[in-house]
Amino acid sequence: MVLELQGVCFEIGGRQTLKGVNLSVGGSCMLCVMGASGAGKTTLLKLIDGLIKPSEGGILLFGKELASYKRRELARILSYVPQFAPFETRLTTEEYLITARFAYMNLFGSLTKTDRDEIDKALALTGTEGLRDRDISTLSGGEMRRVMLASALAQSPQVILLDEPTVYLDPKGAVEILLLLQRIYQSGITVIMVTHDVNQALLFGSDFAGFKNGAIFFHESSVKYILDNELIDTLFDMRFHKVYHPADQTLQLVPAK
Repeated sequence: MVLELQGVCFEIGGRQTLKGVNLSVGGSCMLCVMGASGAGKTTLLKLIDGLIKPSEGGILLFGKELASYKRRELARILSYVPQFAPFETRLTTEEYLITARFAYMNLFGSLTKTDRDEIDKALALTGTEGLRDRDISTLSGGEMRRVMLASALAQSPQVILLDEPTVYLDPKGAVEILLLLQRIYQSGITVIMVTHDVNQALLFGSDFAGFKNGAIFFHESSVKYILDNELIDTLFDMRFHKVYHPADQTLQLVPAK
């Protein structure tokens, strides 16, 4: 098992934002985490990344307590693409990706051929080669999302966490990123993605977790089971119509009026 959360709770300011979460995630999957705003999705990612610590419970990464990993060691295994762009900086895209290789650098901070190859590969995979010399403070929202994903890939991780990876992207750009994430998980990397877009999740994900009021409402791999039991309706406390495209029968969920 790649990741296990065992009775995880998180409390801040006297409010419990996660409540007794038990979740197991295997390898080579794309887990799409869904739920209304404030359901605890981003908190979940920050806990898995070790940015915050659970109030109760434990987290195992490849069978080892997450808290026992040194930060440099963890950065070789896991990368995190946050919802918002990093603080303003004068780094170029290439310089920004170089910082993603810190876990592999020697004491002098010099790059090896492997480092440069991984950076080049990440730029190519995300279609950001043309942004290599651009100051990242000049990038559009969509361009920055791609560069942030490139930075995560440059870490050569076994697990990638993403918080709303298609925010700011136009429809074509969003589909390109989701297809890329599919290829990534099919290559053996575990992808855990938070999204509000249920259609993107159900079309591109392999596994699905619904969070409601800080707890897991469902964890399933069957889209049919989720739809037949109207779990999305209950998750968001609203009705959805199931609509099938006449050309290829692709399913879309449309909010009912």
